[in-house]
Amino acid sequence: MSSLLPQSEIALLLTAVLSSLILVAVYRRIAIKLNLVDVPGERSSHQLVTPRGAGIVIVLFYALGILELWATNAIASPVIILAVFPVLIALLGVVDDWLDLSAMLRLLSYFLIIAGVVFSLGVPAWITMLSPLLWVLLMSTVLLWVINLFNFMDGINGIAGFESLFFLFSAVIVDGAQWAALPPYFYLTVGAIIGFLFWNFPAGKVFMGDAGSIFLGALMAVYLVRAAYDGSYLFWSYAILLGVFIVDASYTLFVRLLSGQNITQAHRSHAYQILSRRWNSHARVVFVLMLINIVWLLPLALLVTLLQDYGLIIAILAYLPLVFVSYRLGAGSAAAQVP
Repeated sequence: MSSLLPQSEIALLLTAVLSSLILVAVYRRIAIKLNLVDVPGERSSHQLVTPRGAGIVIVLFYALGILELWATNAIASPVIILAVFPVLIALLGVVDDWLDLSAMLRLLSYFLIIAGVVFSLGVPAWITMLSPLLWVLLMSTVLLWVINLFNFMDGINGIAGFESLFFLFSAVIVDGAQWAALPPYFYLTVGAIIGFLFWNFPAGKVFMGDAGSIFLGALMAVYLVRAAYDGSYLFWSYAILLGVFIVDASYTLFVRLLSGQNITQAHRSHAYQILSRRWNSHARVVFVLMLINIVWLLPLALLVTLLQDYGLIIAILAYLPLVFVSYRLGAGSAAAQVP
């Protein structure tokens, strides 16, 4: 079957951007009519009733790219499992956007999907000290956390979209991959994110919802999974690229656990939320986040490619200043939720 998509990477990217712009606008109108909206509460970082769930547009473009690979027999059987995985996770996010599932049911459902994927992939050849069951439980727990990072951190305009763009482009640079060899889904996904950001940043005219944030978390997790199964040093490079999200979400949850807070209850005590209130600006927080990513995390992720045996040490070095910032801002504390 011949390709139905534009052959030029630039044409493919521009087509995705323009199409995403239009589809998000259409979705926004539908969501308003169906009352699929986020109503601001005392723990919200926004003040207006806003349509949610527009992240499904990003998922659709990614799925189109995967379908293209499958239709042209350009994707191997083992890889297709990981390729489809983010879509499965996103579908559950769509259900949550529509039905507002309980936190426990949502997490259990995500875990079962993740465990099924990990089990189907088997145990990596380099793992010799863990039983298959223990490996599935351990890896599934790690992936569940990574996937939920984007959901936890998607609390201000633009933050999840820009973080995703940074990671996707930086992963190519770190891996040393050729731009011409990138699959169609890369350009379709990037273009869809850019089109979505037009409606989400700097003003939040629409939110991506769980459909988008969980999908993006799953997509980032796929990079980590493939590196982990290959026993590649790139695992540490990818973990460094996600440093701001990993540290902010993990540190905040840790503090909330230690202080006896209800971790299933909505809150706004992440470091990025504290900064957005202090500065009264979502855009400024996103700008600083991108600055940290480009100036600090990307160079260290590249350093791992040169010092491959020291990936864990470099990752710790990358995280330490981020942990200190979270500590100084009081992330996770009950007091941090007070304006």
